[in-house]
Amino acid sequence: MAAVLDALLRFKFAANGATLRILDVNLNDAEAVTKEILSAGGSASAHACDVTEQRQVISTFDNLSQHGRIHILVNNAGISQIGNVEATPEDSFDRIIRVNVKGYYNCIYAGIGHMKAPAA
Repeated sequence: MAAVLDALLRFKFAANGATLRILDVNLNDAEAVTKEILSAGGSASAHACDVTEQRQVISTFDNLSQHGRIHILVNNAGISQIGNVEATPEDSFDRIIRVNVKGYYNCIYAGIGHMKAPAA
């Protein structure tokens, strides 16, 4: 269900003239999403970014801001672990926290200054 909502959101933004910047740890996945948006007549570009690495996120957002103002952040990177606490190793839990919590924070941290900056 999350993937369907994510796709609907992307296409709604694109249909209303937004230029989308698709970030993913896997560039091939970002490119596949970008291709779908472009095929539907939207504007988008793909970028590799590991949201768990703050320096990389800051660098990516700084680069994106050079190509146009950042108006909206759809901060939806996330992973899950199937199972229960007894079957979840600590390294898997740590990865979930890095992506779902720290990644969320890193994107807000890197993006908010660009979003608040006066229009050029």
